[in-house]
Amino acid sequence: ELRTPLSLMLGPIRRLRGKSGREKEDIQLLGFLERNTVHLKGLVNEILELSKLENNKLDVKAEPTTLLPYLDHHLTQFYSIGNSEQVIITSAFSIPPGLSIMLDQNKFEKILNNYLSNALKFTPPNGQISVEAKQEGQHLVFAVKDSGRGIHPEDLPHVFDRFYQSNRADTPAEGGTGIGLSLSKELAQLLGGEVWAESVLGEGSSFYLRLPIIQAAVNKN
Repeated sequence: ELRTPLSLMLGPIRRLRGKSGREKEDIQLLGFLERNTVHLKGLVNEILELSKLENNKLDVKAEPTTLLPYLDHHLTQFYSIGNSEQVIITSAFSIPPGLSIMLDQNKFEKILNNYLSNALKFTPPNGQISVEAKQEGQHLVFAVKDSGRGIHPEDLPHVFDRFYQSNRADTPAEGGTGIGLSLSKELAQLLGGEVWAESVLGEGSSFYLRLPIIQAAVNKN
């Protein structure tokens, strides 16, 4: 009931944006409407995911995933977003090329997308974001690091707390609404992993995800 009206709004907005002969100001206003409608729909989805988690109705649906090509493909969309925001996004992966694991891609992408969206939100033009992944024993560690404004030390221990908002008037919490990062934490725990963050105020932030490696079965046929 919450998502359907938002989806119905997006269709007409996108059709109007695509019509030729439209004034530049109209295109900008429609773009503003589209971005905020997508953002609102994302918040609704996050709230619904949290509700499912609370009621133990969210299952892990892992599938065989060859990690390196999967990551490269998924990050492509963010490279273009970074270009439009004048932010350089790079990647560095220290993972065996053929590593294939069992991964719930939907839940993993929610965590990674949240990290990247936050990094883009708080990184100024000409800043940098790096996405890193490496194998540590029987775990994979992913990191999204940015050169943004950083997180105040008083806020850092609470960034994964649900609905947390900074009490500092000049420093909004890194999570924005206090939903996305909390969801990321709970999804990571559902996957048997953990999350944490590090930051230096004025220099940038790093958000981490550690997941156990569950090797995908090799098809010998």
